[in-house]
Amino acid sequence: MDSNVPPTPTGYARVVLPIGGADASVAVSITVCDESGQQYVLRTTTPNAAPYCYFLAYGVYRVVALEDCTAQSNWGALTVGTIFEVTGGGYISLNYIGTISTPSIVQASGTDDNVPPSKVGYNIMKVYGIETNGGGVLVDSDKKEYGIFNYTGHIGGAHYFYIKPGTYTIKSLSATNGNYIYLEYGNVRQPLSAGRTFTVPASFFSIVFSKKAL
Repeated sequence: MDSNVPPTPTGYARVVLPIGGADASVAVSITVCDESGQQYVLRTTTPNAAPYCYFLAYGVYRVVALEDCTAQSNWGALTVGTIFEVTGGGYISLNYIGTISTPSIVQASGTDDNVPPSKVGYNIMKVYGIETNGGGVLVDSDKKEYGIFNYTGHIGGAHYFYIKPGTYTIKSLSATNGNYIYLEYGNVRQPLSAGRTFTVPASFFSIVFSKKAL
């Protein structure tokens, strides 16, 4: 918890809200109401940040809503409708149960002939050039755009990308010298161009920029 938290006001209790069950930047909340019906939304920070704390006035509260989470506390498990009484400080730990959105394409660490390790849920796509460099934009089924390129500081380099299985639309693809572009897997090589779609092969594959027809 942040060391700059102010002193707890008289008549209030400090309640800390850590978050668990998430490996991405998410924030969740619990909504409670007091005996007068006034509602308060208590929201967590993201997992890698210090947890928020709130000052709740002493009294009886009822849980009104939980946003994509379950809640455990020093008052026990909290579900919608649970009534609990605040008489002193405590915690409400919110465990994220929603779906974490992950990108369809992620640039990997490898370049040229340094193939990166496999990544669960992704295939490996090599983007390389033959006597040229190139790049472009792929669009996934959710209409999200991802840039790809092969430039590594010299002509004909290679970059690697982790890519989720699925079908992608080519928004743009172009090479700096020549404009022959292919999808390559196994012994198969098929031309690619803007507007076309392709389905990620079941194994390692490449997008190739070439100065000459292959």
